[in-house]
Amino acid sequence: MGPNDICQKLYQQQRDKLDDCNFTLECESHKQLVHKCVIRAVSSKIDQLCIQEEKENITDTTDINCNKQNNIIIIDSTKCFSDNNNNSANVKQLKNSFYLGNISANTLDTFVEYIYKSEITIDEVNASELFNISVLLNIQFIQDSCVDYLKTTLNEDNCLQLMKRNNIINHCEINQLVNECIKYTAKHFDKILDRNDTMNIEPDELFAILEHSEFNVQDEWKLVEFIHLWIKYDYDNRCIYEERLCKYIRFQLLDTIKLLEILENQEMFGFHSNVKKALIDLGRLSRSTAVIKWDRKSNYSLDNELGTDHLSVKVVRNPKVGSEISDTDNLHQTTLICFGGRLYEKRFSSNITCYKIDELKPTINQCKHLFNSQYQDCNNDNNIESFTFPYLKQIILSNFETMPSLRKGFGAVNLNDKIYLVGGRPKHSMQTSNIYYISLGKWFTGQNLNTGRSWYSLSECDNVIYAVGGVGEDDQTLSSVEMLDPRVNKWQTCSSMLRPRFGYGVCSTDNEIIVVGGVSESTIELYDIRSGKWQPLVKMPEVREASSVFIHDDCVYICGGANEAGCVNTTDILSLKTTIWSKGKSMILHRAFAATCIWNNYIFLIGGRNNTEPSNLIQTYNLKTNEWAVLPQTLPCSVSNCCAVTTNLL
Repeated sequence: MGPNDICQKLYQQQRDKLDDCNFTLECESHKQLVHKCVIRAVSSKIDQLCIQEEKENITDTTDINCNKQNNIIIIDSTKCFSDNNNNSANVKQLKNSFYLGNISANTLDTFVEYIYKSEITIDEVNASELFNISVLLNIQFIQDSCVDYLKTTLNEDNCLQLMKRNNIINHCEINQLVNECIKYTAKHFDKILDRNDTMNIEPDELFAILEHSEFNVQDEWKLVEFIHLWIKYDYDNRCIYEERLCKYIRFQLLDTIKLLEILENQEMFGFHSNVKKALIDLGRLSRSTAVIKWDRKSNYSLDNELGTDHLSVKVVRNPKVGSEISDTDNLHQTTLICFGGRLYEKRFSSNITCYKIDELKPTINQCKHLFNSQYQDCNNDNNIESFTFPYLKQIILSNFETMPSLRKGFGAVNLNDKIYLVGGRPKHSMQTSNIYYISLGKWFTGQNLNTGRSWYSLSECDNVIYAVGGVGEDDQTLSSVEMLDPRVNKWQTCSSMLRPRFGYGVCSTDNEIIVVGGVSESTIELYDIRSGKWQPLVKMPEVREASSVFIHDDCVYICGGANEAGCVNTTDILSLKTTIWSKGKSMILHRAFAATCIWNNYIFLIGGRNNTEPSNLIQTYNLKTNEWAVLPQTLPCSVSNCCAVTTNLL
């Protein structure tokens, strides 16, 4: 018989004889004597209360929740009872006893057995009761064990019940179990929507469900109906959440008839402003299609679509019938692919948008038109030369419409006809990656980063992928760098940057990676992959973040971005040979956080945002003629922080 067995035998004898066993654990129908020293060792909550008792030298009663009334210390029973709740308002608590709430006698016996044997049997009957005891007494091991068990048994029938029971016992405090229930509810929201008890979801839990990275709903109309009914169920207390909840509804996905039904329903008045905005968005998106189908003169005008003001802007027109487009075999055309991005109201998209690229051959001369006053970032140039620009034709690929994982602040690169989507975050920076094999038309899970990172840059150099800087999993700014050689298929640590940074621009030569600016940064660093060392290159004229950066003729072009005053449309050019700065031609639109992509002699700046909102416009720069233009083709929705790559295989 070992020391542990001897101690257990001694404890049991003392309990049988009531010797040195002066602490009682109670439930509604049962009680158990235990050693105070043992329960103190197991529960930090009881230990703290005993320490408090010793300090205050209390001799008559002890209150586990520190509530005093007329010098008689009591426990609030509502903090211990399950959802059937007793009628008594308060339960008097003796100093050497502890009331565990309305649990079964078997659960109490199981808990006491754990105290003495460090063994516990969890089943479907006692799991939730043991979890509530562990929360009450602050016993982490039992909490973890119960959560691990309950995770395997969660379903549509018990998920909301467990959350409700926890709310009654723990006063709506979100804990491990509730987090698991929230995750399950978010993932299976479509199935759970049909249950009546969804009306009892607490506000904090509902927002946690809607904000969860795995939240999924197939029918947006069902979400609209649910939110409307949830508010109506307790309107006086829940109407304050109406405006905030509307931000989680994608009204643009609703059928137009449904949107009109909402506008006719005065009970849904709180939704009306969002519905009107959705109708405007849908109208803008369908404008080009409407013009092609119904316009009398087929003279589609991007300027008219955006609105009018008194500024001149250079806009590339959609080609009319008979216009000459480069005669390129479709099989060998380049495809421009745009991934995700940040939408209005800080939501983010998982959409993938694809365009076939052609070059418009006819000369397009200066067009004086009017421009929307909200875009007061236009470059007024009355001497615009002739130029040619790309023509984009959107294509739909049935198996390539959404990213497999929801990400923002991620990186994308096409290497050897495999598209890598790496890092980013739904809420916290991720290590995960997805790889799309273009030849197979399938997504696969890639190797995890060593360090989760978002708002960083992913760059390809000499057939190796580099992940540089960004924001880490605990929201710290990173200087670390790691590389992925597809032949090794494992992320490996490289030399760190000289300064931590995020929100910067990046470009690369055959042997060098250049990082430009970043949040509150005006420096440029260069990484030589041959020596594996970073070196300072030059200081920029001003702080610049979220700019579009590319290399052409041994010069680094820094287009747009934001300085301390806001978004800019300037183009700064740095000669790598002389490290001398020069001014390039300004962009038409002030833009930051735009995706940057190169095709032949054209640079695409896709989406992005000005000082107030994201954009669905695409600017392009002709390297031969030194001209900027806004293309008539637009993204399906306004986004910033999207990523873009090109391929010849799609």
